[in-house]
Amino acid sequence: MKMALIADINPHNKKGVTNYVLTKISKLKEYQGKEIEVDCFLIRQKYSWVFRKATGTKDVYDWNCPSPNQFVVDNIKFKVITIKTSAIGVQLARYCHGVTMRSREMASLAESFRDYDVILTHWLAAHYLGYAISKKYGIPHIPTWHGSDINVYAFERKSQTTSIQRILENAYANLFVSKALERRANDLTKKCNKDYIYTGPDNRFSKFLPERRLKMRQNEGVENNKVIAFVGNLYPIKNVMTLPMIFKRVSETIPDAIFWIVGDGGLKDCLNSELSNTGVRYKMFGNIDPQKMPDIFNMIDVLVLPSLNEGLPLVLLEAQACGVAAVGSNVGGISEAIGIENAFDLNDEFVKNISNRIIRIINDGCPAPSLSDDFSWDAAISKELNYCKQAYKK
Repeated sequence: MKMALIADINPHNKKGVTNYVLTKISKLKEYQGKEIEVDCFLIRQKYSWVFRKATGTKDVYDWNCPSPNQFVVDNIKFKVITIKTSAIGVQLARYCHGVTMRSREMASLAESFRDYDVILTHWLAAHYLGYAISKKYGIPHIPTWHGSDINVYAFERKSQTTSIQRILENAYANLFVSKALERRANDLTKKCNKDYIYTGPDNRFSKFLPERRLKMRQNEGVENNKVIAFVGNLYPIKNVMTLPMIFKRVSETIPDAIFWIVGDGGLKDCLNSELSNTGVRYKMFGNIDPQKMPDIFNMIDVLVLPSLNEGLPLVLLEAQACGVAAVGSNVGGISEAIGIENAFDLNDEFVKNISNRIIRIINDGCPAPSLSDDFSWDAAISKELNYCKQAYKK
């Protein structure tokens, strides 16, 4: 079975969907040559001069690539697909025919995929291309949906809603990273084949021995503190501006608490200012090398994720695998990952409720729940390959 995996990701940014795709491919490699043959493709946007002038975009490409034809990351070789983006093309796709226009633009690209048996895609431009290939050659298309592609972009404008509806309805199967995201897709259409597919943290994420954890905390100067942390992008969708209020409430009851912010983004300066005004003890790490994240998690007592929207945040699974208790907002798949008792509705009582839960976890010494066997990359790959085999035999 010959498969093409197409991803619309920035390979330099090894978080979120990029991390998901890289891990998935590494797992698929175990089956390479036995049951399947997988070729990997990266979509890269090339912006026209008019587009850059109109939008203020400085770079010609959305990410740098030393070779126009291929890119290697984590020993995975990708063929690069360059899609030209013009201001006029974007407006036509936005207001006229949505995915139909995209499909026309990608018709010449679809030709390269006519000999594949199954098309797997991740993120929007890849989904559009997968749709075009399937429509032109009848090859089964199996997109994986991650979060904002359904929660946000599918409802931004009517043409985009129509586009994503068409992708969903024409796919052989649609795989969602959480049950909540699968349910959300029902607001778009019920005329499609849907299923959720849980993954899990890779083997690097585990709880270290107490001696090692203590030494690391001593080196960081927090051996006598309770560490409450946020890990993620500092963007509005992550609801990070609630963190200063949460941290302040917690510090009033737990005076030895120290608060960490791991990540970067457009709200960094604003968040830093608000945290300074609260008087809490905090440290902003910026972006951390993904290879060092198991060390970070093993120094944390409680992880906080107050997002406005999510698919299934891998950060919660990684934290729990390292023995960290986690709390968050009751959106997307967060409660599926950490339990409904640790997830709180985004209402006027949110800051109070989530703060009280953090305080209770620390004062009562509540251990992090064991990560369910449902969250497993091996199980996820097995489930997806079953869909691929069914599509291939059809």
